[in-house]
This record gives sequence, structure tokens and C-alpha cells, in this order.
Amino acid sequence: MAFVVMQQGLEAPSLAQLQKGFQAIPGMVAYDAIAAARDCFGLLARGLDLEHATAMKNSLAEQKFAAEVIDETALPVLPESRMLHRLDYTKEALVIYDPLDRGIPLPWENILLIAAGNVRMVEFKDIQTERKINLSGVRAISFTTTVTDHNFTQKYADELLLEIIVTGGTLRYTINASKCPPTIFNSLGVRRTRDLATNFKLLLRDLLQHTPNAATNRGAESLREDGHTAFHYRSKTLFYDEIIWILWKMASVPPS
Repeated sequence: MAFVVMQQGLEAPSLAQLQKGFQAIPGMVAYDAIAAARDCFGLLARGLDLEHATAMKNSLAEQKFAAEVIDETALPVLPESRMLHRLDYTKEALVIYDPLDRGIPLPWENILLIAAGNVRMVEFKDIQTERKINLSGVRAISFTTTVTDHNFTQKYADELLLEIIVTGGTLRYTINASKCPPTIFNSLGVRRTRDLATNFKLLLRDLLQHTPNAATNRGAESLREDGHTAFHYRSKTLFYDEIIWILWKMASVPPS
């Protein structure tokens, strides 16, 4: 059984607090603790056994930072993603377009969470190279054949991601603005520019203006007011773990 360590409050732990917390786990050396602690927020550690998770929680408590240990199976599960390549909005709803280009209204009040960020993504690419080799068969007959060599490489790139989660947690719409066609910004009208980051910011602010009660992550908040660049997430895991933590916090708050 695996356990996770979740922060209880909204304030991010300091690097020093996290480093000390990770070092409370037996076998975790200082260098590994620093690497694990970088940029952690919300969901602080995954895949620990109960003893190690409790040790980290207690270490954080000694530093006046409140955390909680929960069974990993109790974490909210992100619904399957549906990629968006076109959207629009009216006063009443966000209009989602399906693959057949049919507009489907999603009432603004049904949007539970909006998350955004400039996320470091890794892409694996197979570079194939063909070469010919001579082979000898039976009775000294020679023939030529072609073989393909595979060289797997990984490439890192920062991409602008936007996630829209619907009330009930059963639907999730994803926009990868760095890879979407420019039509994703058609709703901006005359405000649309040639700058991707500016268009992304304007689109996000439009969504936030229509959904004042929706939960947001740090990336969305960074662009809500005067931010010019989206909050940077060092990995896709950190981006989505923060969303999971927000959903967990929302589910753990008793209804008023």
C-alpha cells in the first residue's frame, strides 16, 4: 500500500522545510532531498510506505508546517482528457466544439476548476536510419538487405497548457496552446495578436471573468491580474499533481 503526503494549508513550504522533511525518510541523502523538494506544492510526496510518509509529516510538523498522510487510492482521479481545438463563449456558456465542429454549450456555473501553466514537457522521438548490408546465404550466394537502426532521443520544451474541469469531476477539457491551430484564439476577435503568450493570457482572463467561483491553480492566478508570463512548472507531473491536490482540498471541505 502506498501513501502520499499532502500539505494542509494554502501556503507553499519553503525549500528548507521540504529538504528537512525528505531527509527524515531513511536512506534519503541530502542531495536527493534537495532534488525531490524542488518546486513541490500541494502534493508533496508520492509512493511512500506508511512509516516513511509519517516520518516526513512529523518532520514538517516540527518545523511548524502542517501536512497530512493519506492512502494514495484516496486521491481524486483526473478524468480522461478531451483536447480542444476550438471554443467560443456567450454570456451564458462556454461553447465547446466537438470533432464534427458542432457547438456544445457548457454553462459557466458548471465549470469547477481552471488550471493553466507554462509546463516543461518531454517528448520522445525515434530517429530511424536505414543502411544496407551484404549477407551471404547458402552455396555462397550473396544478397543485400536493408536494416533500420533506431536512436531514441528525448526533447524538452515549455508548452502553454490550459485545463478546464467540469463540476462532478467527470469531464476535463485540455488546450495545448503551443500545439493548437491559431483558431483556438478566434474568440478574442480584434484583441487577438501575433504573440502566443499574449493570446493565451487574454483567453485565460476571459474564462476567469466568466467563472468567478471556479477554483484556480497558481498558474491561472499568475495571469489573472497583471502577470505577463504564465507560472512555470518544471514538469507535467508537478502541474497535474497540483490540480489533484486542489480537487482533494475541495472534496475535503465540508459543505456550508
